[in-house]
Amino acid sequence: GEPDRALEDFRVALSAPGSEQVAGAAYYSRGLCFMSLGEWYAAAEAFMQSAPGGDLSAVALVSIGTCSRRLGDTERGLQFFSKALDLEPEHSHARMCRAELEEALGHTAGAADDYRYLLQHDPNFCAVYLREAYIAVANGDLQESAAVCDGMLRLLAHAEESAPDYGYILAQRTQFQALLQQSVQQ
Repeated sequence: GEPDRALEDFRVALSAPGSEQVAGAAYYSRGLCFMSLGEWYAAAEAFMQSAPGGDLSAVALVSIGTCSRRLGDTERGLQFFSKALDLEPEHSHARMCRAELEEALGHTAGAADDYRYLLQHDPNFCAVYLREAYIAVANGDLQESAAVCDGMLRLLAHAEESAPDYGYILAQRTQFQALLQQSVQQ
């Protein structure tokens, strides 16, 4: 398939002489390909190699944290999300990933702090997640769209002023869930 072909293209690109920056981008893209294949360990290794000189970007740290979480190493995932936030405190995706993982681990106070930070400092963050939910629907992944809405609902539950957004997202989630049930029945 396409991910396999892309991995081969990256292998060829990495074997050619070039700048460290190009190699770093190629390794990062290779990591994304491995993620799309569900090969979390290989993806994390590629992301680790994406930094010339060893200084990983916040985006790479979030990606490694995501791989760690998928591999069941939640503490390592939290460490990488936190490192990303040390580099870029306004990195909304890192903060959301950390909040979701903290909440899953029962660290509700830390999760609530991160959710509140997102709502106060990135008012457009929910729009990005909602677009992700619609993309999942377009790709036929209704379960993913419902999961994205669940994440947004957790985020919005921490701010009273988000009531209209909460109602809208809840309605979208209900619609995605109904589509999912219809597709299962067919």
